[in-house]
Amino acid sequence: MECPEPNTGAMLSLVCLATLLVPSWVATSVSGLLIPVDSYAPSESKAPIAIHYSSGSSSDNAFFTSNITGTFAQGFPGLSNVAATTYAGDAKAVTVLYGQNAQDDLLVNLIIEDSTVVATSLRRNGNRPPNRFQLRLWGDYSTLCAVGSSFVYIFGKGSVKLIVVEQDRFNEVADFAVPVEAEACAATASGTVFFGGNDGAIYSFSGNNIQPGATVQRMNGISVDGEIAGLAIYETPTEPYLLVSVQSGTIEVFRTTQIAHHLSITVSAEEAELEGIAIYQRPLPNYPSGALLVSFDEDSGPKPQRRKGVGIASLSQLGVPLYTSFNPRSSLRNPRPHDRCSKNGFRTSNSQCICFAGYSGNRCEQRSCPNNCSSHGSCASANTCRCNTGWSGADCSYKVINANIETDANGGDGDDPAIWIHPTDRTKSRVLTTTKSEDGAGFALFDLTGHIVAQLPAGEPNNVDVIYNFPLADGRAVDLAVAACRDEDTICILEVTENGLSNLINLPTKDDFTVYGSCVYHSRISDKFYIFVNSKTAEYLQFELKPTLEVELVREFIGGNGGQVEGCVVDDENAVIFVGEEPYGLWKYSAEPDSGNDRILVDSIEGRLEPDVEGVTLIYGKTNNTGLILVSCQGVSAYNIYRRAGNHEYLGTFTISAGTVDRVTNTDGVTAVGTNLGLPGFENGLAVVHDDVNTAQDGTRQSGASFKLVGLGEILGAFSLLDEVDTDWDPRAR
Repeated sequence: MECPEPNTGAMLSLVCLATLLVPSWVATSVSGLLIPVDSYAPSESKAPIAIHYSSGSSSDNAFFTSNITGTFAQGFPGLSNVAATTYAGDAKAVTVLYGQNAQDDLLVNLIIEDSTVVATSLRRNGNRPPNRFQLRLWGDYSTLCAVGSSFVYIFGKGSVKLIVVEQDRFNEVADFAVPVEAEACAATASGTVFFGGNDGAIYSFSGNNIQPGATVQRMNGISVDGEIAGLAIYETPTEPYLLVSVQSGTIEVFRTTQIAHHLSITVSAEEAELEGIAIYQRPLPNYPSGALLVSFDEDSGPKPQRRKGVGIASLSQLGVPLYTSFNPRSSLRNPRPHDRCSKNGFRTSNSQCICFAGYSGNRCEQRSCPNNCSSHGSCASANTCRCNTGWSGADCSYKVINANIETDANGGDGDDPAIWIHPTDRTKSRVLTTTKSEDGAGFALFDLTGHIVAQLPAGEPNNVDVIYNFPLADGRAVDLAVAACRDEDTICILEVTENGLSNLINLPTKDDFTVYGSCVYHSRISDKFYIFVNSKTAEYLQFELKPTLEVELVREFIGGNGGQVEGCVVDDENAVIFVGEEPYGLWKYSAEPDSGNDRILVDSIEGRLEPDVEGVTLIYGKTNNTGLILVSCQGVSAYNIYRRAGNHEYLGTFTISAGTVDRVTNTDGVTAVGTNLGLPGFENGLAVVHDDVNTAQDGTRQSGASFKLVGLGEILGAFSLLDEVDTDWDPRAR
């Protein structure tokens, strides 16, 4: 392969970038992502990356990355002396906030468990633990970036939160709307913040501003084809360059002043997926022009030889003005809290105070907490409640239910559960779960004590539902599990019994359709069976399932406002489907195939819901006008309860805390039945919920996923709702 000159506008592969660095004994391959072995740091997964410029020699510099066991500081592979150090837990995003002096530098993490932002001092104090402080955000957030020495922007579902670091504490300043859910962001030395998400578009705003929401704009001329996985800035004396890592395998380089595409660094989409990206603009041994770091995951070739981790390549081939004296401790000064605002807010040019969250008054002198802590707690500090025992939530309005049973740890990334009810002995009912990650991909079956009964590998199944007494063409009636399988974008169907899972088949959907979530429907009108499958783009497909186990597409529609969808559940008796739109709300449509697109909004994030709106389940009552709907809100790890019928009255919210097993965090799927399952604690039914961070008794995180089993009676009893469900409900009865 002949590598082109960098200034010709030709495509430049990472193989070419690495060629100058490859020892003579390392074989090159056009088909693989080639990172020389002396410039590669393995990790368990693709991850966000941040670089810390130390005030000492280059051997003291480090980069940060994260996996399920923590966030790690590492020296550049083979180049520096930094010992691997574990900081705060599993992070969605990580950045460095530079103080005016090196001793004030902070590592800032967005932690997955509770969308908590954690700041850790990077000052070395011998064997003493570093200073650390944190703030729980009570919402679903995806990435963050720093501006100057005290501003941190945290991106959520169509919104951004500005927080200010001041004297070892976080102050929430402002929330403002943005057009997308950002997957990555980066800031220039002058304070311009760039961000982008799944649609490939890039947006920006002025980050060194106490009212940044007014400056949000789309960067026409800067966009990529695919999902944005990471952003980084290369500073030069004349203009910053924006580097965009695209999940499918390319890194695109843009000029930000002239708004022009500069260069493509390509990695074959069949070879690797990318995530975090970072740039180091100082000379390093073998990298006199600086270094490009990229998090990657090879997905071709023999599995034992596939690489996953952080690779390093030279910046010399980027064809940009060489600038190796970049100092992140720039002259940029953030606005400071003002004395005339009691140092609890900023002062505008017209002498008005903009108070931090939890402060009010002309001089921001009055402290408050959300909803006065709902009379279930006390205001511990501005905007922070200390809840009484049995209550939780930002305003202490969530009832706490304890978890005492969990499934055996299994697979990698779990998602959605279903409950299979035994036809004759309810105590032998089973919990069916999915693992959607490559690690352990497939289905698992558990008994009601949480012990695994059976497993069946499958192509990364996501949401799962059960069809009872399905009439096969050979005359048999069987119980089927149905799921959307992401690996090959198919509908997975398998048979369920108390002893196992069998006869897996994969059915196609339609050309160029990428499956995500699914649910099933048995029509009381036609006695036909249907499968709903959705994609992240909110497209819903409705298929009729034939006795020959073939499907026919009978309907298509867009769910909600077009935001990302996944969870859904169908009320067979009332012929309606409830659709969760993750960034916005819960919708109701007719489930019949000849229906139009008329819909009703049940609730939204402007009401009682919190993003992400994830799992949705229905608990049947004794009539079609009684029963309940449960909806999981991932960002706050809580569950809303609504009436099944009428105007779907909101009845309350609960969260699941630690009992004899660990609490539920970053929850996804949920399912429940009101049927008496014949075991102590399950006389009024069972709820099963996904738990993302599975913590062992010693406090360490387990790699396998788990689901918590909670007696439905304990939940409903806390809200005086026991009479709303049917403990004799039989899914096989008409």
